[in-house]
Amino acid sequence: MVTATYNAGTSIAKVYVDGELVASGSVTYNNFSPYPISIGETYQNNCVAGNMDGAVDEVKIYDRALSNEEIQSEYNLSHSSMVLFLPFNGNANDESGNNNNGTVSGASLTQDRFGLNGRAYQFDGIDDFISIADNPNLFSDELTISWWYKMTEILSGERVVIGWVDGGHRYQQFFNGGQISYLNGYNVGQPGMYFNPIYGLNELNIWKNVVVTYEKLSETTSTTSIYVDGELKQSDNHTLAMDYVPGIDFFIGKNHNGNFFQGSLDDMRIFNRLLNGTEILELYHDSTTYFPPAIDSLVAYFPFNGNVNDESGNMNNGVNHNASFAMDRYGIDNSSLFFAIGVESYVEGINPGNNLPVGNSPRTFSAWINTGVYNQYGSNIFHYGTQQAAPTNFHFLITDVLGLGNGYGFGVVYGNQNATDGIWHFVAGVYEGGTERIAKLYVDGKLDASGTISTEPNTILGTNWRMGKFMEGSTNFQGYLDEVRVYNVGLTEQEVWDSYKSTTTAPTLLFPANNSTINTLTPVIDWDSTVTSIYYRYVISVDSEFTTVIADLNLYSSSYQIPSGLLQENTNYFWKVRTVNDGGVGPWSEVSKFDISITSVEDEKQIPKEFSLMQNYPNPFNPSTNIKFRIPDFGFVSLKVYDVLGNEVATLVNEDKTAGSYEVKFDAAGLSSGIYFYKLQAGSLVDSKKMILLR
Repeated sequence: MVTATYNAGTSIAKVYVDGELVASGSVTYNNFSPYPISIGETYQNNCVAGNMDGAVDEVKIYDRALSNEEIQSEYNLSHSSMVLFLPFNGNANDESGNNNNGTVSGASLTQDRFGLNGRAYQFDGIDDFISIADNPNLFSDELTISWWYKMTEILSGERVVIGWVDGGHRYQQFFNGGQISYLNGYNVGQPGMYFNPIYGLNELNIWKNVVVTYEKLSETTSTTSIYVDGELKQSDNHTLAMDYVPGIDFFIGKNHNGNFFQGSLDDMRIFNRLLNGTEILELYHDSTTYFPPAIDSLVAYFPFNGNVNDESGNMNNGVNHNASFAMDRYGIDNSSLFFAIGVESYVEGINPGNNLPVGNSPRTFSAWINTGVYNQYGSNIFHYGTQQAAPTNFHFLITDVLGLGNGYGFGVVYGNQNATDGIWHFVAGVYEGGTERIAKLYVDGKLDASGTISTEPNTILGTNWRMGKFMEGSTNFQGYLDEVRVYNVGLTEQEVWDSYKSTTTAPTLLFPANNSTINTLTPVIDWDSTVTSIYYRYVISVDSEFTTVIADLNLYSSSYQIPSGLLQENTNYFWKVRTVNDGGVGPWSEVSKFDISITSVEDEKQIPKEFSLMQNYPNPFNPSTNIKFRIPDFGFVSLKVYDVLGNEVATLVNEDKTAGSYEVKFDAAGLSSGIYFYKLQAGSLVDSKKMILLR
């Protein structure tokens, strides 16, 4: 990539190759041609006639001189820095184009994080591994290493994910008990020989994404960071920089000392540069390895965006009978369906169902609901099959708890959690099919109940399907219904959770982090929300069931300083937050736990341990908004705002800052409505977020 900049104010011209400055000098231009721009030839611009012999791609022209950092970022975005990509889709072949193919020894194919068979590898912890021939491109002075894992038990001893250490060179990554040595780096030629930063990571039976970055700062210093599920968890500085010596194989699932990994691994990627926080978050949300896309199994999808059409592509459109369009859980008008009390309101299909599951085949139903009405005989969410008392029809319903199974008394499995509390809930019913006839019910992404349907389903597509009213009966659904989906597969627990997390309004709790210990009795608690709120409901308790609540408040910003006198040392505290907006009350966040240990009475100041940038509040905004961030160390900090073209429109912070929590106000007076980005940089740590100015 070649780049040239010219600054008329300074008369300085610069030339860059692949993001790096290669030449600069003073140039005076005083004869700007009125003729059109030409590509591939010189065109009447006081130049000797000539044509280019070669290829040109992605030509961009800006009306300002880009900075060195912007040009490097532009190159990073357009240049593939991925040196290893193992999606494990039936094999261990490298799809980065670098031919770092793996040879599988014993490891067996298993389900990936999407529940797809043969798309990840299972390692037995005894002698299973994958080997890749030595290649220096797997080592760099800048590295980003990403992989997904799932373990079913915590085991002692080194459980190696990547092993590339022999003779005191290169690096490895391994679990040991409930901790991970996230980058064990070696250089036998330096004092100390190795570094070994450790982070606590002990969640079981769920897929987790680990991303590790490494940067060599000098011949004898370096820095590392670990991200889990897209969030920065820890950064460490080291008085040693790794080195590379050729010769040995790159191992996955073991090291050269014979320590083996036990569990599942998937989607391993290595980059020869530092990915920034935004890129790492995008990596966590990346689903490009989900080859059989959800649309293949999604046979009906009703987002209710002003109509009752099916957007799955299966043409299962409906006819609306007296239901009205209303605000959804995000507070967006005409984006959910409201079934009123005392009104015969329902949606009926124009057909019995194209590609809806039949017979005893697996199936999944999911929806967002908001109802406060209990009905002893059940209210219908989705019902299809035949209009007769037989196991030839199937429904997903709610009394005060969820129900899934055959209609009209031929076997229904019921849940446990009350979901008729006037709050938005994500609900799902999964039938796994087969002779076991297992049905599972989920509320807000978590398993609520499972059981066996007493009579084997034999669903026959005979009568037009319905939502809001059974095909036979008068107990109508009363409340709000949104984003109804039907799949012709039984979704896994992970897939149900992912579907909930990708669509929920529940905030993400930031500080204090879960299972953390803090050094203050008056912490500033923080959370992040991607949706507009009227207020947040915040609750803190001394028990995880919230039976002894010590504070229950409505708050109007996404942070709150707990006043003195409420908390005490050596006590566990549990807290959660939910969003309330024009669309109603959203589900609770996940519960976070912390305790307090005052190690210095004189210094009870709250010092962040993590770098974090919060979502601005309010968002959308007019004309001003607040941005909060935390930095764990002293250093130079910049916080800048850019428009969608990458033009810098404001500098909010540009100075040295001590470790701490900060909040700045951004006044967008003079700017037009639209999308803007704000970027925080503190040393090598970078994160950015999007905000909307709406006048």
